[in-house]
Amino acid sequence: MSKKRIKRRRSLSRSGRPAAGRRAPPGGIRLTTPEGDEIVAATACYRHTAQEGILSVLRLAVDFGLDDEAEPDPDGTVRFPWYETRPDAPPQFAPIGKRVLAQLTVTPAALEVEAPSRRRLDGCRRRLEQLLGDRIRLVETKVQDVDEALFDQGGKRELDSDDQQIIILTGPNMSG
Repeated sequence: MSKKRIKRRRSLSRSGRPAAGRRAPPGGIRLTTPEGDEIVAATACYRHTAQEGILSVLRLAVDFGLDDEAEPDPDGTVRFPWYETRPDAPPQFAPIGKRVLAQLTVTPAALEVEAPSRRRLDGCRRRLEQLLGDRIRLVETKVQDVDEALFDQGGKRELDSDDQQIIILTGPNMSG
């Protein structure tokens, strides 16, 4: 018997079905972060009255990718990442050498955090509240399934000839 056949037999239960631990979750593939958290669209929105004060505090923090050369949009909006800086973090092969955990947007009146998991959103919120204290006030947190969030941004569902879902992205955030 070949090694390939032996491996295949080991992955089957006695009934001849795949072992329980090898099945995909109901509804298809489950996407996760490297930490093992389900990928979701997690956001937190804060209100503030001191954009420059907030930006100056975050410029001093090494875990926020906000440097002095960051150019604000014409309306004053500034976008930047929150990086992983733990000393025990796994090495990264990204061109910048840092793993982005969340994206932040600071406008003249609001600060928004977007993260791919609840854990990352909670971590970024703790860090912001530690650094900024009473300069910011939490207004809302929201966690959605990824496909639900895409449809909120202007996507629509269609069925192809095999009755499988196709996601069509439309709207200003989806143009290339």
